[in-house]
Amino acid sequence: MQAGLVSFSWLDHQNVFFFYGAVIGLEKITGVVFKKWIFPLAALIYGLSFLSPNYTHHIVIGRKIVLNTWFPIFQISLPLLLFVVIVIKKKKTSE
Repeated sequence: MQAGLVSFSWLDHQNVFFFYGAVIGLEKITGVVFKKWIFPLAALIYGLSFLSPNYTHHIVIGRKIVLNTWFPIFQISLPLLLFVVIVIKKKKTSE
């Protein structure tokens, strides 16, 4: 029983770290102080949490959309693009 509580506790901390990272990222992108991003981002996440009527629907939609569109972009295309950019920059700096 306690192992389950510890794992859920870690998930809560992990989500807080992701939220903090998103707020800091928005600050860096827009130049607006991060304190002004906390409430709008929290409200957006809270609102989006009601899109799925139940857990099963959430998983089905996630499997359709994430596996077919987001996974190839973030797991294949983006790392390959970053690798190509790194290789080109290394060639330019070595010349």
